[in-house]
Amino acid sequence: MITLTCSELGLLQQRLCERRRELLATLHGEYGDLAGARPPEELGPESHPDETASRKASDQLRTALARH
Repeated sequence: MITLTCSELGLLQQRLCERRRELLATLHGEYGDLAGARPPEELGPESHPDETASRKASDQLRTALARH
C-alpha cells in the first residue's frame, strides 16, 4: 500500500492533468481538430505558463514515490 501526503497527491493530480493534455494534443494531431481548438504547439509557450511548474511537480512526485 502506498501512502501519499496531501502535497504528493496534489503533485500527482497536476501531473495527470498535464499528461491528459499531452494525450489530447496527440489525438488532435492524429485525428484532426476534435474540439475546435488549436493544439498546444500552435498556441506558443506563453499560453502554458504552468508547463514548467508541472514538469517540476512531476519530478518531485517521482522522487516522493521512489521513497515509498
